[in-house]
Parts: sequence; structure tokens; C-alpha cells
Amino acid sequence: MCGLLDRVRGGRFAVAPDEVVEARQRYEPDTALLVTELRSPTGLVRVTDALALRPGADLSDDTPSERAEPVRSAVVLDGQVNLQIELEPRGGATARTGAGGTDLYIRQDRYPAQFAADSSPAEAAVLAVTQRPITESALTEPSGEPAWKTIPSWFLFGTEDKNIPAAAQRFMAERAGSRRTVELQGGSHAVAIPEAAAVVDLIREAATGGAA
Repeated sequence: MCGLLDRVRGGRFAVAPDEVVEARQRYEPDTALLVTELRSPTGLVRVTDALALRPGADLSDDTPSERAEPVRSAVVLDGQVNLQIELEPRGGATARTGAGGTDLYIRQDRYPAQFAADSSPAEAAVLAVTQRPITESALTEPSGEPAWKTIPSWFLFGTEDKNIPAAAQRFMAERAGSRRTVELQGGSHAVAIPEAAAVVDLIREAATGGAA
């Protein structure tokens, strides 16, 4: 993004097909999400840019990099697209690649219904763009000694979670000897966003060692 102003000092991060035959760009309504659609001779790719707040960010901090970080995602919408990626960080930044394996994402157009059906459309759109991948191995490798065997547990989940079925979460809560299990009707996998108050109440109960 800084490269738009000064590539030498600002660096460069470009994601585009080998050959672009058509390009369109727009902001999603009422958001700061910049969407660029690039068509190649063999397919169509959508590149989305957003500025995501860092967890626990201090909004009064005068250093922009401490408050937020740029997030860029690329999703092939049609056909097959060979992408060229150029990354030239500046200002002491470094480029880091993954350790291998397969990264899994939820398609952005299906994200709201799959992951955050009970959040507002604007919130779900931001979540879709800023989602972090999960490695395929994380779903199959052994977890080691489970913490619930020695640490007291409390559970909260949505009954309409499409990533971890409610029946599976009830089983896990019972197996862990949950001191209290809260089922939120109609809640999605991201139920903690619209039902933040219920989450806070349960955390406070756990912090004081309470139990129903």
C-alpha cells in the first residue's frame, strides 16, 4: 500500500495474475474494505485489502503499526488463475512464509452463513476478509494431554454452530465436567461477538470459581 506513494521507501506488496485483461476496483458499502477484481485469460480473482485492529490495540497510540495491521486476501472466483506475488518490506519489517502444509480458509462469500450468521453483515464481512487460516494438520494431529482433565471448565456455545455441531460441544462439556454450560439459541461459531455480555458473565463466574 505504501508503494502507491513511494516504492523505494514504502516497499511493495503486489498480488496479481500473470496476465491481466480486465480490472475493477471498489469499496464495500459502509466499510473500508477495498475490493479489486482481476480477470486473466483463464479466470477471475478477487483481492481484498483491509486494515485490521490488533487484538487489545490501544486506539490512542500514535504509532499506526501498533494499532492495526494491513490484511490482504486473494480468492479465485472463477476458473484457474496463476498469481504472481511480490513482497518487498521496508522500515525494518521482514517477510515470513509458512512452514509448509495446507492452509484452510472459509470462502468469503460463504463466511457469514457458515461462521457468523448472527453477526451484522458489516461485521461478518470484516471477519471474512481478516480471517486467519488454519493449517490442515491442526485438525488431525494429536493434541497432547488435554487441559480439561486438570483445569475446571465452563462452556458457552451457539446452538446453530456450523463448524462444531452443538451435539459435539455438549459431549465435550459433559466429558470435561463443565461447571456450567450455556447454550445460546441461534448462536453461530462466532456467537461471542453478538453475545459478548453473556461471555463476560461466564468469564467472571469462572474467575471467581463460581458454579451453578
